[in-house]
Amino acid sequence: MKSSIKNIIYILVMVLMACGQSKTNKYIELKSDDLLYDIGHLFAHCYDGEELVQLHFYNTLSYYYFPTGGPDALTITRGNKISEYELRLYKDSDDGPTFSILNEKNDKVGSVKFCYDGNDAPFGTISLNKKTKICFEPDIFINGYEELISRYDNEAAIKLISALSGAGRVDEDWPIDAKNLSLFLHTYLDYGEKVDYTSLNDGWYIMKSPDGSLTSFLLFYYIGGNGAGSFYQRTILQYWSEGINHVIEDFDNWVSEDGILHGYNFPYLIDQNIMSSGSGDEIIYFFEYTFCDQKPMSFDDNSYSKEYISILGAFRIIDGSIIPVKIIKSKNALLSQIVVESDTKESHFKLDNKKGLLGVPLIETNDYQHHGKYIIYEWNSKTGLFEYNGKIDKL
Repeated sequence: MKSSIKNIIYILVMVLMACGQSKTNKYIELKSDDLLYDIGHLFAHCYDGEELVQLHFYNTLSYYYFPTGGPDALTITRGNKISEYELRLYKDSDDGPTFSILNEKNDKVGSVKFCYDGNDAPFGTISLNKKTKICFEPDIFINGYEELISRYDNEAAIKLISALSGAGRVDEDWPIDAKNLSLFLHTYLDYGEKVDYTSLNDGWYIMKSPDGSLTSFLLFYYIGGNGAGSFYQRTILQYWSEGINHVIEDFDNWVSEDGILHGYNFPYLIDQNIMSSGSGDEIIYFFEYTFCDQKPMSFDDNSYSKEYISILGAFRIIDGSIIPVKIIKSKNALLSQIVVESDTKESHFKLDNKKGLLGVPLIETNDYQHHGKYIIYEWNSKTGLFEYNGKIDKL
């Protein structure tokens, strides 16, 4: 009798398991030679229109564990909205795996497809609720054995990241300290938490916005060789908005995406600054980057190639998404950025909030240098713009 009851219970369990699996495809394992096989964390971001979408694929057992099944969870942050999902692999092919996206009820609500084209970095597509389709390219991979920092002691984590500076790279990837700093900022940093990054100053250039809401991290690292291209850079932007922590890898890509550095050979970001104007929801953040290229390339025999280029970009944070804003009105156009080329690295922009003035360094054509004078843009409260007023002055 007891044996019969056990058999009945066993049959019921099997039926329930079968019913639970009916909502999704049968579970299969990732191939051991797949790029995602030992993934602990994968971060990516993209823009859906003007809305920032941040993705975090991860293995829930990755901490002090070598994951072998690839990611099993996904966090999607759209602006200031966060959604958590489970991932289940249902198809694996030579051109990349496809995962089902499951909600908390274990219902399939979408899928994510990783596409391999022969390069190290794949790209992917998320289809969600048959309404949203997001295309993305991964920013950073962190394998299970590369996750070295503690979840529970932020001070110790930053000290360990600092100690890892110069430790090198794995498989031609990002340096191990950059990976762990990214992991810390993405997953362990609580909203509004004050962190002492002083110990990172030997290897990183760190800049905060005047209100402390944004922090920009810049790292130089050696990739081999002895030429002008022997170093790469890594930038990370972290900021808070309405209770949500946001992190963007390689935020400075907005410069190269607009073709500003076309004609430059090995431009290195040597200086950064964050200024701001206004307050509250209307605050404008100005990012100033100064690049140096010791061997700029001229595509015009009659033009002079400058060694330094300073770029000012205007941004606002709207519902968690940081987006460029056309806030600068020149004689003929409305701009979100201004570019200045010169033969001196001292060509910095000036912002005087008390007087409502934005100064663009004037470069003299006889020596391509800045001698202290600025082209003045004045804040117009009626139009909400910094407008060119025809003046050249010192600030």
